[in-house]
Amino acid sequence: MTGYPGVAALNSAGSEVAQATRSTGTPITTITVAPGQSASALVTGTDVPTGTETSCPTWPALLVTAPNDTLSVKVAVQVPGCPGFSIRPVVAGTAGM
Repeated sequence: MTGYPGVAALNSAGSEVAQATRSTGTPITTITVAPGQSASALVTGTDVPTGTETSCPTWPALLVTAPNDTLSVKVAVQVPGCPGFSIRPVVAGTAGM
């Protein structure tokens, strides 16, 4: 497996409202994930409003697709929806990077 997973933020109705942008500066490596092993990618964001905004929306779920795959998984999680939503490349293990 190599590259970036797809990550989309979902609103309370289950509609996609934002796509994570690919962060740069992190090396992309090829990893092998055997049955029972894990892979992960770090999703980053911010809860700091910009411009005249005084708060950020909260996204109740993310839709995640592994690199080079088409099957997506909905993950229930509370994520602040201010600008700066990004994803890093997939790595072996559960630590992201």
